Amino acid sequence: MCKSFQELLYLKFRLLADYADYIVGVSEHDSGGFLVEQGYFTALEQYFEKTDVFKRTYEDLTPADLETEADPENPYSGMQTAIFEMLADGDRLCVWETEDELRECTSELP
Repeated sequence: MCKSFQELLYLKFRLLADYADYIVGVSEHDSGGFLVEQGYFTALEQYFEKTDVFKRTYEDLTPADLETEADPENPYSGMQTAIFEMLADGDRLCVWETEDELRECTSELP
């Protein structure tokens, strides 16, 4: 039986995550990206322990400054917000707004 494209992406993520030493996610908004996978970061302890997420904020940016689909007033869903809080509590979240700040986040990786 042929799997759907979405099912294959899920399986691919699980296979890669199972064998990866580190999982790094960059989140800019709630459209597309790795929404399903974000749930696994907190649901499965073996993933949480090796995950770092870089969350973009938009406090000092205007819509004209954006190169993404993000709504700067409400870029993330409620489910993502709870996951970000858990990651922050585990010191696994780095918040960034500019590309230079994103580079700073990556410099803190093992």
